[in-house]
Amino acid sequence: MRYRSNRLPSQTLVNLRRETGVVLGDLRNISQGGARVHGVELEAGEKLTMEMDDLMFPCWVIWARDNMAGIRFDKMITPSQVSLLRQERSGPSTNQRPLRSFGTRH
Repeated sequence: MRYRSNRLPSQTLVNLRRETGVVLGDLRNISQGGARVHGVELEAGEKLTMEMDDLMFPCWVIWARDNMAGIRFDKMITPSQVSLLRQERSGPSTNQRPLRSFGTRH
């Protein structure tokens, strides 16, 4: 039997860095092992980095359909990191650094 982490609800916007740039995803639930995001078109197997403020979590898409995706973190994250990612936000925070797409230099 496979162990599943306890999923907690969330309504947080996160940046998802992919090979072609950065997209904004609506984080709907989160656990130490992964997350579900809405509002993005991703491909199963795609490598990403989930980013919020100074937090960065390498991950990959394990399933994707209907502008939703299941994300698995490369390494389990800590309970305190789960709590930080669950913070409600209506948009990127004012202290969040702007993120650039790959290939863009400033």
